[in-house]
Amino acid sequence: DAKAHGVFVGVVGGALCLFLAVFILVCTETLSQRWRTLLGLTVWATYLTMGFTFIFSTGTEIPIQPWDQVPFFLFIIITVYTMLPFQISYAVTLSIISSLSHIIVLSVCLTKAGLHDGGLIAKQLLSNAMVFVCGIVVGAFHKVLMERALKQTFQDTLRCLGIRMKLEIEKRQQ
Repeated sequence: DAKAHGVFVGVVGGALCLFLAVFILVCTETLSQRWRTLLGLTVWATYLTMGFTFIFSTGTEIPIQPWDQVPFFLFIIITVYTMLPFQISYAVTLSIISSLSHIIVLSVCLTKAGLHDGGLIAKQLLSNAMVFVCGIVVGAFHKVLMERALKQTFQDTLRCLGIRMKLEIEKRQQ
């Protein structure tokens, strides 16, 4: 049975090693700020690889279903906005690529397999697309609100430091 799950275990093990390496590099601050986007892209690509591995590692005994790994791809979309260091434009682009790749790959595989009714496949893939669009909108909304809050916090900190410096100068002049 280990042969049947070899690819699955290999991809998950490789992802675990990659995530551990990224964690160590980030915690030790070995990498500068400009490498964070590349690390984010690496994590995103690893998530996509894991998602497609989860879809296709079921073997021949369980056919691919139109709803396979929709929650995991929704997790990828939300993670791109909330946990990875991307600007809003990159996050939107990567989440659209994630959702379109899932829909395209499943539509090709399900049509080629011919195990399901074409109308049922189309309806389910449209439902998947709606779930992904909702995830993209929620993620973008969250990202915009977090960026505004961060900007406001930064401005408040600058104002506080300015007032403190002004008081310090007045104190020295007395």
